[in-house]
Amino acid sequence: MGPAGEVLVGICSSRYLDRFKVHELQDTFYEPSHDRIGAVARRAGPGHVFSVKAWQVFTHSPNSPTWRRMRRPPDAPRGEIGGLMPTEANLALWGQFLELTRPLAPRFYIFQTPPTFTPHEGVPDFFRSVMGDGYMVGWEPRGRAYERPDILRRTFDLGVIHVVDPFRRGPMVVRDVQYVRLHGVGPGEANYGYKYTRGDFDRLLDMAEGWGAETLYVLFNNVHMARDAAEFREHCAARGLRCG
Repeated sequence: MGPAGEVLVGICSSRYLDRFKVHELQDTFYEPSHDRIGAVARRAGPGHVFSVKAWQVFTHSPNSPTWRRMRRPPDAPRGEIGGLMPTEANLALWGQFLELTRPLAPRFYIFQTPPTFTPHEGVPDFFRSVMGDGYMVGWEPRGRAYERPDILRRTFDLGVIHVVDPFRRGPMVVRDVQYVRLHGVGPGEANYGYKYTRGDFDRLLDMAEGWGAETLYVLFNNVHMARDAAEFREHCAARGLRCG
């Protein structure tokens, strides 16, 4: 981080609202619910920072296995939604999603594409259309997405945050605000059962100092997320960093 840098630590869950300031909601990926979002907003105290994982209808094909968990799929032509396509149907659903999540006043909307997704020429146009005032947009590409670094670069040059797990890859573009999601150290895209160590914490902070971002959001997304996040926050403070 920069000389006045700050580390904000949270978890990818709406649990433990009394223990962490930053939460990334996962329910909104599978099937956003007005009642569920309202309940979380009411339970949260002042000063909470919410990040929302974007609904899978924007990122995943209707043939994706995760669609099976939706009880009420969107009423839209299947060939015109998903895949970060800048279609009228996708963008109409985005407007509905923004309104649905408004009670949380999200600071971030995070798009995570599946490892099988290969970026196409319409991706920058999609992100240009969903960016807006009052919130930041991040994209966590995985797997085959990195076969098209030209499209990734054009997208991140728009101001989209390159969300990464830094134990796997670093950001192509670093911004004043940087956002990382930690899925466990190990092979593949995720190792959710992993328990982070102090050595991992030092390695992460060393990498972040090399980026030079002013504010670093660190979101744990593993089985031990609550314990790891609490220990990482203490570790940051012990290194003399501003940490929340």
